[in-house]
Amino acid sequence: MPRRERRSVLAVEPVGPYTLLRLERGGIDPGTPGQFFMLEAPGRLLPRALSLCLAPAGELAFLIDPIGPGTESLCALERGDAIHVFGPLGNGYRLDVGRPLLVGGGIGMAPLPYLAESLRFPPVILGFRSQRHAEAAALLPSRCSTRSARSARAPSSPGRRRWRAATAPATAAPSRSTASSNACVWKGPFSVLLNASGCLDAILAPDVARQLDGFVTKTITPLSREGNAPPRIAETAQGMLNAIGLANPGRERFLAETLPQLRNLGVPLWISVGGFCAQDYADTCAALEDVYAIELNLSCPNVDEAADSAAEIVAACRTATTHPLYAKLSAAHPDIAAVARAVATAGADAAWRLTRARSSPCSRAAPVGCRDPHSSRSRSPPYTRATRRRLCPSSAWAA
Repeated sequence: MPRRERRSVLAVEPVGPYTLLRLERGGIDPGTPGQFFMLEAPGRLLPRALSLCLAPAGELAFLIDPIGPGTESLCALERGDAIHVFGPLGNGYRLDVGRPLLVGGGIGMAPLPYLAESLRFPPVILGFRSQRHAEAAALLPSRCSTRSARSARAPSSPGRRRWRAATAPATAAPSRSTASSNACVWKGPFSVLLNASGCLDAILAPDVARQLDGFVTKTITPLSREGNAPPRIAETAQGMLNAIGLANPGRERFLAETLPQLRNLGVPLWISVGGFCAQDYADTCAALEDVYAIELNLSCPNVDEAADSAAEIVAACRTATTHPLYAKLSAAHPDIAAVARAVATAGADAAWRLTRARSSPCSRAAPVGCRDPHSSRSRSPPYTRATRRRLCPSSAWAA
């Protein structure tokens, strides 16, 4: 089961031109060889996906080629530093092969030491561009029969420790997970809320989701949407660009398959609703039962806006449901304050906007105003701390 924990760096060791990053394992399961982990890259918005290279007792080790700002920041870590690690993720290799032969080259050999240990030391063929790169072959278990395109066995650097790629049961250390930088702290009914878009798949990572005080789904539209063609996300030095395009399974499949699984998490659910006319929104709201609140996504820069006005959509939804309604407004409107007042009059329990536009970098949330939907008293916007956080434009809301 994937876990997200903050783990300490045990060592950062050079292996030819690569770097072996050793982290304490804690309660993280090393998983099956070939699966990967998301490692927090200091100073970068996006974590880096890395396959596990070695899994000695109490440790997780990753072989990294520092080819960009993210991997360079990981290689610059020092003993005692701590980063968030999330995994294992993805599909691992088959381990039921009768006569396995492992073939790899360059940084592509990263998952092979762990795999070789699990397959009981099969023969391995490796290729490298230089003798210095071939030093990574020393990470393979010593019992493996190794052949390199550069040499029969690549020598390790003087004094370098030869790793035994042993596996051991994960420790019972409790998770120390915290919400990601995209989590939103609210001094109100919830303390930690996390939007699914670009941040977390609650179904694939239930242990992480259960540590939250509320979970907001990706925006649901009446019909399924594949979203925009990849690439959808690009990291920049100033933030992140994206064009997701409201990818979602559609209302019927969401209600039949996704929502029941999300209810099993045992956390309050906020359902984000989208559409292209007031009736689209209202029909989805009417079909939602036993949820904490509904977000009306009235501002998605990657799709055409609904033909009806924001106030008309809110009014239709207010008639269709008694659930609390939260309206996310478009920052492109010339008079956002007038729109906020209109949706409040139409029945919205809260409104906010994201100061973003099409093809804009990461934006900051800007409060418009709200009242507590679970109290008869009005209250000032609970967004003060959230407005200081950098948020991804893919986020359906930022409260």
